[in-house]
Amino acid sequence: MPLVHVVLCKVKPEVISASSSWSEFESHCQVLGTTPSLKPLLLECVWAKPTYEERAKGWNWGLYTKFESKAIYEQYRDHPDHKEFVASKLRPNIDDIMAFDFEY
Repeated sequence: MPLVHVVLCKVKPEVISASSSWSEFESHCQVLGTTPSLKPLLLECVWAKPTYEERAKGWNWGLYTKFESKAIYEQYRDHPDHKEFVASKLRPNIDDIMAFDFEY
């Protein structure tokens, strides 16, 4: 059964307002889906800003990922490269984060 993992972030205002900081942050995020150790686990991986900012309630950056199964997602979640990305690239640049996962 496929699993979808959605993450919403509130990127720090100083990251968004400085074009070089934003470009670097966005680049790090986009690389996550192409990381050789993680790519085989992902069916889809897309980062984006909200299409309708006025409805996003401050969540200004999101991730949509799809996995073949819950077990594959758990391999991704627990992988050292994923944990390193979250700790060193994502968390220092955000004020808040929310995840929503579902199987279908």
